[in-house]
Amino acid sequence: MTEIRLPWPPTELSPNSRLHWSQLARAKKIYREACWAATMAAKTKLGEAGYLRVELTFYRPNRRAY
Repeated sequence: MTEIRLPWPPTELSPNSRLHWSQLARAKKIYREACWAATMAAKTKLGEAGYLRVELTFYRPNRRAY
């Protein structure tokens, strides 16, 4: 099993943010490239059937000290 950790989306990508369309597009591009780079760094191969099983688990970041 391969684990890929993607960064949490920035606050600029929140549906409640009120950004100019060009600032929003810039934030989307930066986040998309960061996720692409993390995925390509994992170098996951396809299975014998030619597909990957994907399981998503979201852990929201917080400031709690454990």
